[in-house]
Amino acid sequence: MGGFAARAAAPVVPAQCVSTSNAAHTNQPIPWSEIGVVAGKQYAGDGLSITPAVTGAKLKCVFQRLEGEATCEGLWLTSTVTNAPGERFRIRAVALGRDFHDGTTDESRPGRRGDFAALCRDAATGWKLAATGKVELVDKTVRWVRPGLVEEYSVSMDGVRQDFVVLEKPMLPLDSQPSTNDSGFLRLELAVTGATAEAMDIGARLALADSGRRIAYTRLQVTDATGRVLPARMEAREKSEMSLAVVVEDGNAVYPVRIDPTFSDDNWISMGGVPGTDAEVVAAVMDESGNLYIGGTFTIAGAINAKYIAKWDGNSWSALGSGMNSPVYALAVSGSDLYAGGHFTM
Repeated sequence: MGGFAARAAAPVVPAQCVSTSNAAHTNQPIPWSEIGVVAGKQYAGDGLSITPAVTGAKLKCVFQRLEGEATCEGLWLTSTVTNAPGERFRIRAVALGRDFHDGTTDESRPGRRGDFAALCRDAATGWKLAATGKVELVDKTVRWVRPGLVEEYSVSMDGVRQDFVVLEKPMLPLDSQPSTNDSGFLRLELAVTGATAEAMDIGARLALADSGRRIAYTRLQVTDATGRVLPARMEAREKSEMSLAVVVEDGNAVYPVRIDPTFSDDNWISMGGVPGTDAEVVAAVMDESGNLYIGGTFTIAGAINAKYIAKWDGNSWSALGSGMNSPVYALAVSGSDLYAGGHFTM
């Protein structure tokens, strides 16, 4: 760490500077996807936890202001931000099947996307998923097990991750075979409760019904049993119980197939996939209250001006006073004190 070091009670802007060596900066930039991992290495609180409960399991993610309850009916999430206390919402898989892509335009043919909702309401097809299942707690993961599908829930600084593990390739009913040998795409239908949903390139955006708080349902990645990444997209349907769908190009995929979006605050990362800062992040640290501090060469974090240092409180980014006058290359927390090091002089 070269230049100067500063110390302040978090989250106040660092106020005292002491001269240190002028060694060259050698810190490597932290990819946005790894900020939580880097900062979490020093974190020893209970802000990220999964604990057993009478009904199943409780989940806590203080860094995205979310709590969860997993029961035999799936996962409910609760917003814990101050302006939306106790607001509950969820996304639950309700049907599993295939989406034809043989180029025809006959929407009336059974199994076409336009008729998928009606098809799933027919229990004889076997595509509609059971409403209840078994809850298991394995290490730091909650599993909700139903025939044909397992939902897995875990927590990290990035949010609450919801994995859908499709155990076997869904087959078409005998009377619904397409007119070609093309067997279509894997289609997982999702019901959204307590929020409205809008599909985006890398997932979806939810708006909670009462407060309007926006939740990102992103980091969508689909892999098969060999680890191969499968092309996938998320679709939205208005005024339907099945509000969202994940469509996966599963040709030659080895099952089981894992679909793994994550819930986080919409301000955590832009929906276009661009990192939340305009330049490099080279230091990250958490405090005991569930706040994240980042330092680097950036001057913008999220939608606010933050010169070289910024704070994430689980719902929004904020500057620490007027920031620094040069990059921050190191951060550390001790109790209520935040320490910063870098080439700044103010």
